Amino acid sequence: MLGCPALCSSAYRLNEPLRGSRIIVVVTAMALVSGTLLRPEARAEETGANAFELPPVVVIAGPGATAFESPDDATGHVHVVDTREAWRGYETVAEVLDRSVGVQVRRLGGRQGFAAATVRGSTPAQVKILLDGVSLTRASDAVVNLADLPMDAVERIEIYRGFTPVRFASSGAASVINIVTRKEEAAASRAAVTYGSFDTAKLSLHGSRPFAGASTSAFFTAQKTNGDFELLDNNGTELNPNDDFVRDRENNDHLSYDLLLRYVRELAGGSELTVSNQIFYKDEGAPGVAFSEESETARFRSTRNLLTGHWRSRSGSVSLTGGLTYLEETLLDPKTGLVGDMNDLGFGFVEADNTTVAATLEGRWSRPVGDVHLLETSAEAAHETFRGRFPQNPGIDGGDEDRTRLSVAVGDEIYCDSLDLTLAPQLRAEGIWNNFDGDIAFFPIDDLPSSSETSIDPRLGLRWDPHSDVTVRANAGTYFRPPTFGELFGDQGSAAANPELEAESGTSYDAGFLLRGRVPGLVEAASFEYVYFYNDAEDLILLITTGASVPKSFNFAAARTSGHELRLEATGPGAFGVEANFTFQDTKNLSNITNIRGNELPNLPAEEGFLRLAWGKGRWNAEYTLEYRSDAFLDAANNPLRRVSAYTLHGVSVSLGLITDKLELKLEAENLSDERVLDQWAFPRPGRSFFVTLSYEENDR
Repeated sequence: MLGCPALCSSAYRLNEPLRGSRIIVVVTAMALVSGTLLRPEARAEETGANAFELPPVVVIAGPGATAFESPDDATGHVHVVDTREAWRGYETVAEVLDRSVGVQVRRLGGRQGFAAATVRGSTPAQVKILLDGVSLTRASDAVVNLADLPMDAVERIEIYRGFTPVRFASSGAASVINIVTRKEEAAASRAAVTYGSFDTAKLSLHGSRPFAGASTSAFFTAQKTNGDFELLDNNGTELNPNDDFVRDRENNDHLSYDLLLRYVRELAGGSELTVSNQIFYKDEGAPGVAFSEESETARFRSTRNLLTGHWRSRSGSVSLTGGLTYLEETLLDPKTGLVGDMNDLGFGFVEADNTTVAATLEGRWSRPVGDVHLLETSAEAAHETFRGRFPQNPGIDGGDEDRTRLSVAVGDEIYCDSLDLTLAPQLRAEGIWNNFDGDIAFFPIDDLPSSSETSIDPRLGLRWDPHSDVTVRANAGTYFRPPTFGELFGDQGSAAANPELEAESGTSYDAGFLLRGRVPGLVEAASFEYVYFYNDAEDLILLITTGASVPKSFNFAAARTSGHELRLEATGPGAFGVEANFTFQDTKNLSNITNIRGNELPNLPAEEGFLRLAWGKGRWNAEYTLEYRSDAFLDAANNPLRRVSAYTLHGVSVSLGLITDKLELKLEAENLSDERVLDQWAFPRPGRSFFVTLSYEENDR
């Protein structure tokens, strides 16, 4: 989505600097008494061979543990998704996340269409998206388009549900999703080509080579689609099915290129330097919704360059990460000028050009103290400049907005050997300073006041390992999220400004357990996780449609989300595997607006589930997937006529090694029952579709 902020004269009010005082007291007390209550004995267990680098007080053991654990958050509920083989098929970051417990992805079209993630009933703006630890979330628009992320170069995706580990100084209100790209050490070559429905094609090329004492690698992906899938058009009359008809989606084509270059070198003393640069470009149609407002001429273009440098010490206890992001976005919405012509998106401009430049520097330090404590701290400084222009509308001058952010997080993992108990108190302080300057049409502004936000947010985590196959976790903490420039000042012609918005704040809790086990001869490894979560939000920012049918962001006095997460993974003989998860969430709008108080929050289904069955033998593997989502309201008023229906989607895939294990053919079929599915804001998704991928890999490992 393109943010084109227009400026208004007043800035949003300051948020209270301290919240959650009771939690702060508990955290402080735990830290003060820990030295006298806990025995100074080290943990003796070994970690599995597939575990990441672990601090001394974290245990990752048992079958399948690495998918449920992260060395960066001993007490949090985490899902680590291994995506090293995703390049051999046609899969996207959005699909991987949508199949993860507690995560819901909202799409505005097909696989290459706009997609945003929500976690535990959050808004997409509450989820912080990182690429190799560098934030992609922007001050201009906090919602990250998952379709713009490089799936074929990704090694794993780390999903921290509900809370942010100390490793990331700048937090996400609902969760953090860190997308980690490959870091090749050995020489390797890979190539894959995909073709499928809607004239969809993808080419992936990967290569890595040692060079002058360093490791170098390159990942290139090009993909395109016409996006002309069939949809059921209600002709703009939702209550009259007699005039519905089937037609092809128009102006839904997509073309994109992604190039990732990486250089890794070991320095004197055993430290390591990694420099990477990712370039992404896309050009796509912007049809809008599928019915009366569809546009045949609107287009969206985007160019992003992300330069990242990362240094870590030999022990890994000290690291520095710097990132420089340049983003150029252009939205074209041509007008014919004919009276009654609806062949445009209805924006108040013909062309909008947005430029964002962001720089970040983050440092991390950790150190064990004795055999009881693991101290950790991180700090981040970031600055972002946003500039919006409307070159074909002389009467509209866009704005310049700047945001500077300073964040510091500190934490301690305190281990009690006699109880197999870990306590993890944390404290996070963030400060944000904004500077606004510019005009909007018919309302010139010369001097706009700056504004600032400060927040101190505590978290207390607990982990208990009563048995090598049983782990219990619980967490409590507070969070805040300042409004984005787009929410404060709106989009010209599409969303109204609300400069009086206050920052969101809230308190979150969760508790759950993880069980691991095996049944000899039947189940080689199994893991089951259950989590209960609860979130109280204050001044929740939601975009709703006003009486004049103009979207506008509002603060809702309160909102509550609670729910349950269940997740199972198991493997058996003959490469048989099963993965299943189910999320139930209950959302309530508790604002003081009479007609919406007590209603469900829009675009958040109460139930969502995923099932994958896999079986392989020799050179072939087969998978079956099932995705279920219950119905959801599209507006805050919970109008029964404005809702999307529940659906169940089925898919299958078959992979076959050809001649040698280096060459593989993969066939994929999605939405086998050809359901006419509507997603967020009633955007249609494709029906039955097929894809075939031929891939080749050669490496020195």
